[in-house]
Amino acid sequence: MSQFDVKRTLQTVGMTCFVTYFKELSDARLSTTDLIELISDENVSESSARTKISAGRRIHREGAANKALKLITESTIVNSKISNEAHNLILELELPPPKADDALKSIEKTEQMTEKSIWRNRVDYKALNAKQQENYNMLKLGAVIADYGFDLIRLNDDWQGADCIANHIDGSTYLKVQLKGRLTIDKKYVEKDLYIAFRNDENWYLYPHDELIEKLHESSIALHTSSWNESGHYSWPKLSAHLEEIIEPYRLRTSN
Repeated sequence: MSQFDVKRTLQTVGMTCFVTYFKELSDARLSTTDLIELISDENVSESSARTKISAGRRIHREGAANKALKLITESTIVNSKISNEAHNLILELELPPPKADDALKSIEKTEQMTEKSIWRNRVDYKALNAKQQENYNMLKLGAVIADYGFDLIRLNDDWQGADCIANHIDGSTYLKVQLKGRLTIDKKYVEKDLYIAFRNDENWYLYPHDELIEKLHESSIALHTSSWNESGHYSWPKLSAHLEEIIEPYRLRTSN
């Protein structure tokens, strides 16, 4: 791809959009529909989001991501935050791959340690069925919120929309918790005093459902979409930098 083509294609996707969703645009596991949910908002229509996604993925496909990021760092029209993020992405791309010998030694060491352990058969989360994944996540969440003085009480009847009750050691604090696989809002949970718990990579979040909707409304996120207005629910398979900033107050800190 020529310098002119890179610049023109980058203008189509938008510098801020390209940096903000850099990793998602390069992730072949994400469908166009997944990316549209992330990118489209009050200022970006579904059609515009689709165009941006096509342009962004073309830059990655043509092996021009590094060149596009350098154009962004040299630009005078993007803010310093985006320019710094672009610079950091360049550094990540330029990191040398691990030496084959070092990688092999690491694998061999791990295999030797595994052979000595009696606990060898760790489950593959993705291989679990839906109910097994729910049980797995319930136990994981229980371990995390134990550091905050909570004990989980499992509910079998989805009482008032809750999968479990988080009972605090103070004897007076009870949280009704719905466990989800991703960041989710749903009209059926409105005015039920529910907390939603979900895991994103290694981070756990526990947020008051209705309070988050208010914050999303203030940021003009999701609540104008057909999925929310017609179907009554919305969820995010991946978190944008802006969403992570919004839900950061609800992230649970895990102990070492």
